[in-house]
Parts: sequence; C-alpha cells; structure tokens
Amino acid sequence: MSKCWRLHPRIFALTACAAVCGCGGNGTTGPDTQPETIASFELSANSPCTVGEAFTLTVTAVGTTGSKPLNSFSGTVSLTSSTGTVSPASITLTGGSGSAPVTLDQSGQQTLTASAQGKTGSLTLEVGPEFVLEGKIAFWSDRGGEEALWISSEGNPDPVRLTSGGGNVSPPLWSPDGSKIVYASSRTGNGEVYVVNTDGTGEVNVSNHPAPDGHPGWSPDGSKIVFASARDGDPEVFAMNADGSGVTQLTHTWGAISDNKPQWSPDGSRIAYYSNRGGSGEEISAMDPDGTNQVRLAAVDYAGYFDWSPDGSRIAFCDVGRGRLGMVNPDGTGHSDIVGPVPGCFEPIRWAPDGSQVTYNAWMTGTRSALCIIKPDGSGFRELTGGAGPWASWSPDSEWIVFDKEEEGEGERGIFVLHVATGAVTSLTPAGVNDRSPEWRGGG
Repeated sequence: MSKCWRLHPRIFALTACAAVCGCGGNGTTGPDTQPETIASFELSANSPCTVGEAFTLTVTAVGTTGSKPLNSFSGTVSLTSSTGTVSPASITLTGGSGSAPVTLDQSGQQTLTASAQGKTGSLTLEVGPEFVLEGKIAFWSDRGGEEALWISSEGNPDPVRLTSGGGNVSPPLWSPDGSKIVYASSRTGNGEVYVVNTDGTGEVNVSNHPAPDGHPGWSPDGSKIVFASARDGDPEVFAMNADGSGVTQLTHTWGAISDNKPQWSPDGSRIAYYSNRGGSGEEISAMDPDGTNQVRLAAVDYAGYFDWSPDGSRIAFCDVGRGRLGMVNPDGTGHSDIVGPVPGCFEPIRWAPDGSQVTYNAWMTGTRSALCIIKPDGSGFRELTGGAGPWASWSPDSEWIVFDKEEEGEGERGIFVLHVATGAVTSLTPAGVNDRSPEWRGGG
C-alpha cells in the first residue's frame, strides 16, 4: 500500500523514574563537605513524534543529595531502548543537563534508559505507529486561488482539485458507495446543490432553482438527496433523486417558521431535521421519508449540529443556547443531557463509526474552544485539543479524527489529524494555505 499524508501520531511520556536520595544542594561544596556525586538521571520528552520522527529528549543529572541539575557533571550519556534502536545512541550533558533530537524505530510502549558512570535513569514512552491514510479525505480549500473541494487519496500523496471554484462552498459529503460527493455552493450567486464524481468529472447542479438551496444529505442507498430550500418562501425540507429529478416537498410551514438541516437515518426509515415551529426556541424533529409521521423529538434553546448514531438508535445533538450535548431516541423518548465536566457544546458533533464515543466542540474557559470526546452514557470525557471546529470527521476504524482549526496567529484555518488513543495532533495543511471541512471516507 502506497503512503499518503504522513501524519504525526505522537509519542507521550507515561512515567519517568529516577532514583533520588538525600536532599538539598546544587552540587556545591563547603569547606567541610565532600563534592556531591551523581546518583541517577532524569529523562523527559517534551516534543511528541511518531516512529522515525525526531522528538526532543532532555537528560538531567541528579546528585546524591537530590540536587538537579548536578552542575559538576559533564560528559557523554549512553541511550538505549527496551524494544528498538535509539538514534543517536548517546547525548552530551554540560553542567548537569543536555537535550538533543532523538528518533525511535519501533512503535508501542518502550523504556528509554540513560546511563553513565554506573548510574541510570529511565523514561517509559508510548510510541504511536506510523500512520498511512487508508481511503480518502475530501476537504474545502482556497489553495487554487478560489474556494473549491479537494481530495487526498490513498496512494496519492498530493491533493487533487475536485470541483469548479468560486462562491461559498459547503463541507463535502460522500455518497454511501464513495463514488460521488454532494455539496452546496453559491458560485452562481444563489445557493445550489451540486453532485460530482470523486474523480472530478460529472459535476452537476442538481437543485437548479432560483430560490436558495442547501444542507444536502444522502439517503443510505445513495438514490436520493434530502436538502433544505426556500423555494416556497421559507426554508423547508425537500427530497429529490440523486440526479435532481423527482423533487418532493416534505415539510410545509408558514410565516417565519423554517425547517432546516435534514439528515437521513442510517436505515433510511426516518429523516431528522431542525425546526423553529415550536414557537419558543427551536426543536429537533423527525419524519418518514415521504414527509408523514412528523414527531417532535427534543426542544432546544438554540439549535446546533446533530448526528445519528451508526446503528440509528440514538441522535446526539447540541443545544447551543443551553450549552449542552443531548441524546434522544428517534421516537422522542429517552431524552437526556450528556455533558462532560465543561459545558458549552457547539459544532461539530460526530459519532465514532463503532458507536463507542461522540466528539464535539465545547467552550472551555472564556472564549477558548476545544475538541472533546465523551461516551454516550456521559462517562469518559476528555479534552482532545484546543481551538478546533467547526468540522470534524472520524476515520473508518475509529482510531483517528481529522478536523479543522484556526492556526494560532495566522488567521487561516488548517486541517489537522488527531490520534484518539494518545491525543496527538499534527497539521496536514502546508504554510500559507487555507483548508477546512475535512470528511473521511474508507475504502480505496
């Protein structure tokens, strides 16, 4: 299998151990004392990396009274690993401390040991495996000088432009069989829904209506597209065949009421959507694919994003106004708030393909946002990385998350990949490029 997009899964220090005895001092001596000698070494790794990628290793000499760094120690310290090869095999300490870029050739848990003059110190590390993209990632970019969708594929290390440019372009959504992508664009001055083959051919405006159209989504069998349109005056939910024929209006509201952001259930039996027809705040509703049997599922203060669980048994949704991540059954029962220790839920909400976890963005403190993860029962909350959003997508094996966030101080958004087990984050976007809205697709 050819490699594409070498990412940087990280290497994380789990434990650091060094024998330390006594107390006081920095290796200095008085008129009635003997010079302090070395007792051990302490090791730390402050720059995560993957197999073959350099990280910074710092080794510090510790004296017999616990002083560190032991200023009187200078010399070469050898480095070894419990499971692989360390390069370089030694590091030079001056004034009791030294740092150097180090690489490892094996993944998994291993122990690095520093030794000199019969004294040692160790550091246990979890080395992430080398990552090679399996499948494809579609994403938005302006790297061609205008907004367009691009694809990076297994075996093709360079992203390829997929769509025509111009106008605002929505995040890409893969068809169930992976052969097409649906998206919305205002390149004509009006919001329209487009479908394009994943080799860039056959790009078609399938909605083709004077009124604004957007928020498209595929049916599970790929034969239909559900979308929102204002063609009757207010946003309503419509469905059409994948080629744009057979347009059917599914919801009917009046006045300032709107229905929006439709999303098909995994088994194709229901369509969930947002609505403000409740009169106070907003709500998540669901209906049959023909527009019948409309049921209110949950009331929210201000609607954000929602996502069906892979088995279709639950819907995770964001109540932005209340800052809560909620769960509800497709029939409206079982409504509960599932939140971590930190409230403030907003986009994106995405289920892991194996259904074990949900990722979402949360306001942490002040205006700082973070990509977080939590189990459906509310346990296992973790903050993965700061500054993420507003889009994230899981790898098919549920081991990685690709997401976008603003590069600090650069005013541009970039695409990053995160290794879920370790929380390691690495940029996939080259400098000076604005990328966002990545969507992962398995297969070749």
